[in-house]
Amino acid sequence: MIEINYRREEKPLPVKDVIVEIGFGNGDFLIRHAQENPDRLHIGFEISGISIAKVVRKARRLGLNNIRVARIDAYWGFYLILPDESVERAYMNFPDPWPKKRHANRRLTNPENLFIFHRRIKEGGQLILKTDERFFVDYTIENAREMGGWTWKLEENAISDMPTKYERKWIEEGKTIYRLTLIKSGKPVKEVKIRHLKEVKEVPHMKTERPRFYPEELAGRVLRLPNDTVAKFFSLWKGEDGYLLETLLVENGYEHYFMTRFRRKEDGWVIGVSPFSEVLKTEGIRDLVLWLSGREV
Repeated sequence: MIEINYRREEKPLPVKDVIVEIGFGNGDFLIRHAQENPDRLHIGFEISGISIAKVVRKARRLGLNNIRVARIDAYWGFYLILPDESVERAYMNFPDPWPKKRHANRRLTNPENLFIFHRRIKEGGQLILKTDERFFVDYTIENAREMGGWTWKLEENAISDMPTKYERKWIEEGKTIYRLTLIKSGKPVKEVKIRHLKEVKEVPHMKTERPRFYPEELAGRVLRLPNDTVAKFFSLWKGEDGYLLETLLVENGYEHYFMTRFRRKEDGWVIGVSPFSEVLKTEGIRDLVLWLSGREV
């Protein structure tokens, strides 16, 4: 299986000396790197479902068995899927630099991301950023310096034997290409507060005489739960024995998309996650079901 089903597979994966690409886009770099390094497992993290499908098709067509991909953002990919000290090199090829200061926390090299990258990269391993934006380089170096545990090397217009689509485009336009290599060198001198998810074995289906809200009351609403998760409810579908409610739950920045099911019974309701929804079983989803059924969390 090329695509990592991190909601079902045991985590972290039992891997070491992995090559990772964060945000692989059309997948050309990841595919070529895997072809030229058949003895290394390559893992790609990407939030675009279209990009995931393209890489899966290419890898199957080429018969590559050293590629795995996951539809997940960089932070949660490193947090959930990879064990400590398991990454040999991680590549970030021309990620969105988010130039506005108010969006700095969205940059891939923000302090929280750098901290989880550091944990998962082995001693002497590398985090490699390519960009045409000098401010992004300076921002990354400053965060690495403040956190500690990194040394670095900066190159300008270094010749690449695996240029990406954007790299070829920027070179043609005469832009300066920066290649910043961060090298894990010891422990951080500054602890960075990071987000966590706690998984549970099961998410219950709760029976209740009267739910906290009826499904018709929830459609289109946004609710903040006592545990600081935020639930957004969208479309509602009515069936023979109850309702399905389209749900987005934001738990410490991780986004769960699923259907909440309300089943009507003679003596009340049964509330839970629809069996047609595949979710990462966490305390947040469990608590949402408990809360909707009228329990305290």
